[in-house]
Amino acid sequence: MSWLWGKSSEPEPEPAEAADEEDHHLNEDDVDGELPPEDDDDLAAGGGGGGGGAAAAEDGDPFNAEEKAIFDRLRARLEDMRGDPVAADFLSDDSVMWRYYTAHADGECPGPEDKVESFLDAAEEMFRGSVAWRNELKIDEMWERWLTQSEAAKKDPWVQLGRLAFYGQNGVSLNAVSVTGGPITYERLGKVDAKGILKDEEVRAAVTEAYIMSLESAWRCVRGYGGKTRATMVLDLKGLGWSFFSNMDFIKQIAKIGPPNYPEISEKILAVRAPWILKAIWSMISPLLPKRTREKVGRLVGW
Repeated sequence: MSWLWGKSSEPEPEPAEAADEEDHHLNEDDVDGELPPEDDDDLAAGGGGGGGGAAAAEDGDPFNAEEKAIFDRLRARLEDMRGDPVAADFLSDDSVMWRYYTAHADGECPGPEDKVESFLDAAEEMFRGSVAWRNELKIDEMWERWLTQSEAAKKDPWVQLGRLAFYGQNGVSLNAVSVTGGPITYERLGKVDAKGILKDEEVRAAVTEAYIMSLESAWRCVRGYGGKTRATMVLDLKGLGWSFFSNMDFIKQIAKIGPPNYPEISEKILAVRAPWILKAIWSMISPLLPKRTREKVGRLVGW
């Protein structure tokens, strides 16, 4: 299956620094300082029961009484789910409640009074759906297979296949934070060999799992930071071309995973090293994304 690494014959670029310094680079206003020391065990623990709440409490509660009242109303609607370990974990974390609610309220909490009930309806539906999705796919078990440092994970051929074929591996930066204090995540979208991936059903499945694990990594990371922390996502688009969209069904399948299952993990999306055809490509893919996600695309360098 040599086509798997057909696009990787050139030296692998560094995530943010790889952009051409002349005219394609992250503005210094978007990145500041360094992340606190963090290892894989810390990152994994970030998804545990209320880990985000504990991290936020050290610097004071980021949520006011009005916001907490909204969270309690949402929890009351979901009381029947407390027997589910995943749901119980999420329900214990104000940060998670905030993400599910604000995903429907244009980032506000509570938002316009006459729309609060509809926002709660949508948040409840999303919460129930995403918990069911996580249980069906056994996300916690998948995490153990993919992103822990256990010997079993290192030797798992499925994991190795996904890491080889997927462009976004290890997509949470551990040495920089945004000016708002959130983590930096990155994806090398231009490294995708779409035609190659689509030649093999097993590879498609492995790449899908790898993408889910990239989202899961970002989700656990922002939960670990706690409060209203969201990530700045950097998309490295060098090499992106029409071949990426050779099978829109697969692209649509991938694009639909994040919004309903990982709400409000990003605050800004920065695209670097964008090719000239990106305007045309963006016009094709942007309708697949939620309005709030489209609005987070802060800059498409090179347009």
